[in-house]
Amino acid sequence: CDEVTGTSELGMLNRGDRAVISVDPELPLNNPLSGSVVDLCPVGALTHRDWRFNTRVWFTKATDSICPGCSTGCNVRVHERDGKIVQVKARLNSEVNKEWLCDEGRYGFDRFLPEKRLTTAVVAEKHVSLEDGLRAAESFLGNQTSVLVSPDLLLEDYLALKSFLDKVVKKYSVAIAYRERSLDRVQKVLVSPDYAGNFHAAAFAGLVTGDLEAGYEKALSELRAGSVERVLCVGERSILASDRDPQLLLGIAAAKVSVGMLSDADSGLVSSLKVVLPARSIFEKSGMMINRAGRLQYAQAVLSFPEGSHPEWRLLSLLAARHRVNLFSGPVNAEAMSDRELTQEYLKNDKRLAGITIKRIKAGGISLVASEEKEFSGHDAATSSLPAGSN
Repeated sequence: CDEVTGTSELGMLNRGDRAVISVDPELPLNNPLSGSVVDLCPVGALTHRDWRFNTRVWFTKATDSICPGCSTGCNVRVHERDGKIVQVKARLNSEVNKEWLCDEGRYGFDRFLPEKRLTTAVVAEKHVSLEDGLRAAESFLGNQTSVLVSPDLLLEDYLALKSFLDKVVKKYSVAIAYRERSLDRVQKVLVSPDYAGNFHAAAFAGLVTGDLEAGYEKALSELRAGSVERVLCVGERSILASDRDPQLLLGIAAAKVSVGMLSDADSGLVSSLKVVLPARSIFEKSGMMINRAGRLQYAQAVLSFPEGSHPEWRLLSLLAARHRVNLFSGPVNAEAMSDRELTQEYLKNDKRLAGITIKRIKAGGISLVASEEKEFSGHDAATSSLPAGSN
């Protein structure tokens, strides 16, 4: 609190053998990195209020993964029990977050996990088989389509989407749900000014470029004006919850063709879109992410996926297969392919990823930019002011 955040909430009271560590009663310990004091506490006296005594850690399954909360891409260890995330801790990566983690990432994983899941396709608000859903989604293919994309899909999803749009849709415009925010002094120590965990991967795939925020606002304006005839929403956060106002939902409903790949059954988009295909959350998939410094990292699935749901890349591949189009380099059975096999497919065939293996990515990540470039996105590097910890 003294050296990293500079907020100094903790201090010593009394003297000698009566000395105790305490919090200033007029200065609560709630800075943006406050959860890190629990990681550092050498005796376990400090605990997380949200997770206090909820389970014994040895009853949980721990998985090393990446926080999708923003494009800093902090390395984390996620503890799961009975299908629920019960604890998130920082994981050492000297090139990204060292051994620190912000509270927004630590306590905010639930926002990516819908309470009620889509496990079947929905056509005109009726639950149908996946095959019927794919059949109903064909009509927008080959026509000018407005594509809205979630910023927390995996690189594999973006590469498959790019192939799908080029080979099947052919006439399209893409906008990614991206917005920047103001950060205070302490947040700037680690937090990225966006809520877009993997938007750099979308740029790497060739889907978006330029002013992403302006492109997203333009796409929303066109929907609200009712001028979009065909719309494709890929990912649960392809349209941010704060933007789903009645006018926007009416604009989507008025579109001649509208298809979504979503995971939340209670999403307002489900009733507005004519066809919805059941997708998975970011925590139910394994694949590659690129942080704001251009570092390629590997996000490991931390939860089991609901039966009937599919990763976006598979839904796109199945939809393309109905037109006898293969989105990948070789003969691929999308229904049987695993996340790991798809990652290996791209590492093998994408020249930009030549020589890279999943094992190398997991071992701290790999920079995709020249070493002399300080920053991939133009923002100040988050970890530049972070000290290496001693725990």
